[in-house]
Amino acid sequence: RLTSYTDGVLALDFSDSRKFATSHEYSETRPNLKAALIASVKEVLGITVEISEQ
Repeated sequence: RLTSYTDGVLALDFSDSRKFATSHEYSETRPNLKAALIASVKEVLGITVEISEQ
């Protein structure tokens, strides 16, 4: 979940995945997700962002 966008930094919160009844741990896929999200934002919006996790 996107929690904030400040000074070119998207802050994401993955804590919701711990609330599911079954395991939904995304830690193994996060590096690929981050790279894809950064590339998509650059392509669609034309801006470069950094991603931080909360």
